[in-house]
Amino acid sequence: MAKIKIPPLFNELMNEYNKKGELLDILRDIKNIKDELEYQNWDKIFHKHRNKEDAKKEWLSIKFLRKQLFKKINLLEGESFNLIINNVIQQRLHQIDKKAGGNIGIIEDGIIDRSNQQRYLIHSLISEESISSAQLEGAATTTKVAKKMLNEERAPKNKSERMIINNFLLMKKAISSKNRELSSELILEFHKIAVAEVAESNAIAGEFRNTNDITVAEINTGDTLWTPPCFKEIEKHIKLLSNFANENHEDGNNFIHPVVKGIILHFIIGYVHPFGDGNGRVARAVFYWFMLKSGYWLFEYISISKLLKDASTKYTKSFQYVETDENDLTYFIDYHTKIIVNSIDSLTKYIRKKEEEFAKFNLMVETLVVKHKLVFRQIEILKLIYKSPGKTFTVKEIKNKFSVAENTARKDLKLFVKMGVLVERRTIKSKFDYVAVDMRDILE
Repeated sequence: MAKIKIPPLFNELMNEYNKKGELLDILRDIKNIKDELEYQNWDKIFHKHRNKEDAKKEWLSIKFLRKQLFKKINLLEGESFNLIINNVIQQRLHQIDKKAGGNIGIIEDGIIDRSNQQRYLIHSLISEESISSAQLEGAATTTKVAKKMLNEERAPKNKSERMIINNFLLMKKAISSKNRELSSELILEFHKIAVAEVAESNAIAGEFRNTNDITVAEINTGDTLWTPPCFKEIEKHIKLLSNFANENHEDGNNFIHPVVKGIILHFIIGYVHPFGDGNGRVARAVFYWFMLKSGYWLFEYISISKLLKDASTKYTKSFQYVETDENDLTYFIDYHTKIIVNSIDSLTKYIRKKEEEFAKFNLMVETLVVKHKLVFRQIEILKLIYKSPGKTFTVKEIKNKFSVAENTARKDLKLFVKMGVLVERRTIKSKFDYVAVDMRDILE
């Protein structure tokens, strides 16, 4: 990935064109950036114009108007950040509010039932986030192998698998901590889980870095993209960030939309880079923690890392644009609100597909379902049995895949033995596993 171009400084452009007597003409041609479909960056403006003088003039007019619209936020000592919530971002925030918060949105359409019958989705989608987040950080394991490992609670065989286990535990920690306030202690707890046994760059799990021997570099070229603040400032920065996270921003002139605030927390962890390794994983965990704390329950189900992984260059650039353009957080907010909306849309398609599969399969095995009074979870297990004649199922696998107690998983499997679709088999350790028969013989 090529390094982005550093934009010319606003004050220098103002002085340059004022001396040339062209400033007023340039400012008369200002466009209404509130209605822009895309929050433009200097890279795009620079490459759009053959005449680079025209690029500088357009950039000056854009920056002039942005400065009138900026909301300034003091997040770190001696350093403020700017943002604009334009119409496009507002529209996305409205969609997220409708679909991901409170008791409205997707649940109203029947796409997600929050009762126990679909709790297994939480596990499968937390798995998706933990796998994608690890892959985003370089874990070299296929999604299929990783899901099998999580479902079977198999011990990791290598560093990549250890990263995925860590991220799975990290997501569960973020969910269980949603009633806590943000603090250095909580962030360090997140970090300890994230890098346990996989820490690089001399990082110590659960401790802030104690050196400045760290830069954010481009993976392929090694070019320095960002040099984080001095390690001596980390604890102070994290304390200020925690104060910001815990402060009430829901009223009056102090208002910051919760989704925007969560995105800001994500960015600042990456900006301060408090750890030698694991900053991205901790930043995303803090984001999820805040979304759940703010009542956006759907974030238990969605994976943003999958889409970030699929567009990792844009993810990196969204950081760089902020850092090289007067701390303008709008770039990061613009990109991430788009990712969140796309993640919710992906979840919606996933659930609809599951419901269609469920309805079709239910018709096929209707007699069995009615006779044995099967619930949604048990029908899903039956579907797995139907698809996999000869496959061996274990209590642990069912427990993890469907987020139920071990005793519930065992009862389910024994029910299927009674129905004649599984065969119980004693293992060497005097435990039992369950082998699927060919259900087509039974149904026919």
